[in-house]
Amino acid sequence: MQTNWCYQKTIEYAPYLISADQGIINLMIKENNIEVHRLHWNYNFNPACGGDTSKAFILHTYCPEKFWNYWDIKEWNQNNKQWVKMGGSEYTGKKYSWWDRKFRDVPNPLKRTRSFIKYICRGIL
Repeated sequence: MQTNWCYQKTIEYAPYLISADQGIINLMIKENNIEVHRLHWNYNFNPACGGDTSKAFILHTYCPEKFWNYWDIKEWNQNNKQWVKMGGSEYTGKKYSWWDRKFRDVPNPLKRTRSFIKYICRGIL
């Protein structure tokens, strides 16, 4: 029942959502007056932040730079191979190069001209 509600709300609010999953979950919590408790970090662990991943239950990347795009993580690669063997689909997203990583903070000069100029000026001054 809640699954269908989430799907319906996702479709309804899709034009306004940035992080659809989080927005819909927050809306569901509010509309159903669900009591929320903080989970231990092991249930939402970001390997990019460092630390011991062996005790994590869920690996979550909450940044645009997903670890499968930027880092060669042995455990993720092994799990992905198993996933494909079980019938899952291959990862088809973009793999970023060292160049992309080095310049990922540079604002797009066509979309964010003012920010780009400030960025360049900071490097010069």
